[in-house]
Amino acid sequence: MNKKVLGLILELNPFHNGHSYFIQQAKEKVNPDLTIAIITTSFTMRGDISVMDKFEKAKLLIDADVDLVLELPFVFSNNSASYFASSAVSILNNMNITHLAFGAELDDISKLQTLEKIQSSITFNENIKKYLDKGNSYPTSSLKALMEETSDQELINNYPLSNNTLAINYLSAIKKINDKITPVVIKRIDNDYNSKDVKKNTLASATALREKIKLKEDISSYIPNYNYDFIDIDKSYDNLYKLLKYNLLTSDVTYYANVVEGIENRFASFINDDNYDDFIKDVNTKRYSTSRIKRIVLDIVLNIPKKYQDMDTYLPYNRILASSPLGLKHLKDKDVINNTKQFLENGNEELKEILEYELKVTKLYDLITNKDSFKNEFIFMVKK
Repeated sequence: MNKKVLGLILELNPFHNGHSYFIQQAKEKVNPDLTIAIITTSFTMRGDISVMDKFEKAKLLIDADVDLVLELPFVFSNNSASYFASSAVSILNNMNITHLAFGAELDDISKLQTLEKIQSSITFNENIKKYLDKGNSYPTSSLKALMEETSDQELINNYPLSNNTLAINYLSAIKKINDKITPVVIKRIDNDYNSKDVKKNTLASATALREKIKLKEDISSYIPNYNYDFIDIDKSYDNLYKLLKYNLLTSDVTYYANVVEGIENRFASFINDDNYDDFIKDVNTKRYSTSRIKRIVLDIVLNIPKKYQDMDTYLPYNRILASSPLGLKHLKDKDVINNTKQFLENGNEELKEILEYELKVTKLYDLITNKDSFKNEFIFMVKK
C-alpha cells in the first residue's frame, strides 16, 4: 500500500478554530500517513504583518498533529496568487505529497477545475486585457471575462471569492507541477475570509479576529487553547510606515521589485498622509489592488531587487521550521535546509540569497513589532 502524504498551505494570521477544523477535516478525508504544512512567514500574501511570528505558527501546527512544517520564502509569498500557489505546491511536491487539501467557498472539485480551465485559456486572458484597457479594475475585468466564457451562475458567483481564487490557482499549480497530486477541497463554513463579523460560539474569520486584536478584545473563544502575546497591530503599521517614508525620501525605488508603471509617483504624492491605512487607500487605484500596494510597500522597505519580480526564473528552497519524530524520518534523503548557519556557509548561492532576504524579513518584523524572534532562525524545533 502506497504511503499517503497530505499537504496543507496555511497563513495562520492568527491560528484559530477554523484552522483546527480544516486540519481535522482534511485528515479525516485523506487518512494520511504523514501531514506536511507550508506557511507564510512574517508577512502574508496580501502584504499584511502577521500577528504572530512564524516560529509560533510552526509550534502550534506541530501541537495540532502536523508532522512537518516548512516555510514559504518571502520573495515567493509576497506575490500574486499564481506565484504564491505554484511555489507552495512546488515545495510540497519536493516533499512527495500525494494529496493537497485547501479550503474554498465552493466545495466542488469539478466546478473549481472548470474555473481553472477557463482561467488558463487564451481567450479569457485576452478578454481581461480588453476590459483593463477600458479602465476597469482587475477583479471587474476578470469577472466580465468569465461571463463571456460561461453562463453558469454558480461559477460566476463563486469566482471572485478569496478562497476560491486560491483554490483555482492551486489546481493550476498541480496541473503544471505534478498532476498525480490529488486535490481535496474542504468547505469553508461560517464566516468567509473577509468577514468582519464575529458571532459568539462560532468560527470567526482571521479578518474579524485581527479587528478584535487591534481593539485588545478577548478572542479566546475563537482560538485553540494557548497563550500568545499578539503584536500591537496599529503600532507595528506606524513603524512600517515610517520606514517606508524614509525609503521613499532617500532612495530610487524604481530599482525595487514590482515598482512599475510609475506607481512610485503615486507613492510620492501621498507620502504626507497621516497614517499607513490612509496611505494605502489613497494610493489604491483600479489597476492596483490594496493587496498589491501593500506588497510593493514591503518590497520597497526591504529593498527587494527588480530581479525578484519574475519568480518563474527561481526555485524555492525546502526549509524546515519544525518537525515531529515521524516528520524527521520522512526527511531522510531529501534536500532540505535544517541548519541555517551551515547552509549560509556552504549552500547554493542563489538559494542562499533568498534565505538571506528571509532573515532580513524577520529582522524587519522584530523591529516593527518589538518581538524577539530572530534568534529562532538558527534553531530547528523538534517535538519530542
